[in-house]
Amino acid sequence: MELRLHEKPSAILQLLLPSSSENAAGWCNGRPKLPEHLGWPHIEGEPLHFVVQIDLAKVPTQVWSGSGPRLGHLAIFMNPVSLAVKALHFDGALQTRAHPITQTPHWISQRPLGPQKDPSPTTNCTVFEWPFALLENRGEIPTPSGTPNNRVTQKPIFHPYENETLDFTNPAHLPFDAPTLAALVDNVQARLDLGERPINRALESDKITEAMRNRLEHEQAKLAPSKHRFDAIRNALTPYLTFFSPDLARHIPKVDGQSAFAAINELTTCSTKYLDPTADGKRMLEVETLPITEDLADYQRFLERRARCLGLTNPDMLPPESRKRFEQIWAHDTLFERGGLGHTPHGEVESMYNTEEPREVLLELPTSALLETMWGDMYSVVLTLPRSDLADGNFENVVADITN
Repeated sequence: MELRLHEKPSAILQLLLPSSSENAAGWCNGRPKLPEHLGWPHIEGEPLHFVVQIDLAKVPTQVWSGSGPRLGHLAIFMNPVSLAVKALHFDGALQTRAHPITQTPHWISQRPLGPQKDPSPTTNCTVFEWPFALLENRGEIPTPSGTPNNRVTQKPIFHPYENETLDFTNPAHLPFDAPTLAALVDNVQARLDLGERPINRALESDKITEAMRNRLEHEQAKLAPSKHRFDAIRNALTPYLTFFSPDLARHIPKVDGQSAFAAINELTTCSTKYLDPTADGKRMLEVETLPITEDLADYQRFLERRARCLGLTNPDMLPPESRKRFEQIWAHDTLFERGGLGHTPHGEVESMYNTEEPREVLLELPTSALLETMWGDMYSVVLTLPRSDLADGNFENVVADITN
């Protein structure tokens, strides 16, 4: 008798921090390791994109209904557009292979990085090679506590990173190389300009009340000291935009007796909201002054992404304070970006129903901010194959479905 779904042995695919990956069972993204004699996989002449590699010796014995090989490696490749799958099972000495294709698959997120886009190889998304462990489980992949009732995003509303207040006297919040320094300078300048722009436009118009004009002129005057102060800060930082490291921070000229970074804490900008016009058609605006440190989301995102690149490729280049901060963030995020093997997926999987032969869930990978992958409308990709094929070690008939 087949086990009930909630009793069926399965495995949780748990992303690991790069610093704790010694006993990893495989990795997602990055580059595969293949035998020397094995060529890069193609389908109909088109090279495929590497997705994941699993050390089969570390797959729990009872997963996949106890079937399938437990020696060697399984590497999954997919067509960047059609999601056609080729799964390779191999053993022996392995060597790292570079991707022969430059086309970015549609499941890799192409998010803008803010005002300063960094084209260097260390921010290429293919380097986000994340190791994972396989943890024994039964039934569905458990949902972490604190998860909202929302399948599109499993992360809790309150996130330790997103709810921090930037403080440029805190070493963990500071830039650590030239690209992150440039991102900070660009983002501060952009937010100062954005705060002033609607005020200037309104003052150029004759469609505001005299009281509104007086209020806007007052807010404009309040912005002037921050603009002047940032000119001095930018002048102090500009010589370091081509090469910067935390060790050089002590050589940056001070601004009004304090470090150039600490001086950013005192800058302010404006948030402007357009209100309903008056009865005679006059424009009304609501203007709020706020610290610039509350309005630097682009810098925060870039800093984290750059830290992720270095954390995965050369973690010793990260300052200790930054590394500690971001590893806490990543450890939190891994709990909400779990995949699985041999389980019952949360979403509907078409290939599981449109077949007479029982199929096994070979693997499920969720949409992941850490991996910068997005499957469909932020759901998961599920790979299945006939259970009889798995028992024979045959991976020729693996298909991919996007859950819905």
